[in-house]
Amino acid sequence: MIVRKHDNFFSFLLQSFLFLLLLTPQSKRKVNFAKKQKVGGKSLSSGVGLELNYCEKHDLEVSEDTEKNFAELLSEELKLRETEALESQQRADMALLEAKKITSQYQKEADKCNSGMETCEEAREKAEAVLLAQKRLTAMWESRARRRGWTSLFY
Repeated sequence: MIVRKHDNFFSFLLQSFLFLLLLTPQSKRKVNFAKKQKVGGKSLSSGVGLELNYCEKHDLEVSEDTEKNFAELLSEELKLRETEALESQQRADMALLEAKKITSQYQKEADKCNSGMETCEEAREKAEAVLLAQKRLTAMWESRARRRGWTSLFY
């Protein structure tokens, strides 16, 4: 299931609204759930509408409290999201550090391998030069031996 970012935000807003609704005294609220309603003189033609009708005077203390609570909730949500972002950044930084360590280890191994290959290549070149020198020496001695009458048994 894919959760979109705004789904969480709307869920948070709905929870906040319901929380504020619970803080409002029973005598001062009327909540209607309907398919079509008028809210503030405008008609809601789709979805479910919520309407608060205050039967008495608007209580300033309750309003200030609910606004403070709503502001506190939003502040807490922002702090939570900031904390989550920082934790996510720290995890990314740790993963990057680990990747750098592994890359360094592989680079060291590659350097060792290259050094070994160079050493091996140098030894092969030296062995090839020694073999060539030995073949020349053998050919020279064989040539001298043939001039003095030696014949090979293998020919």
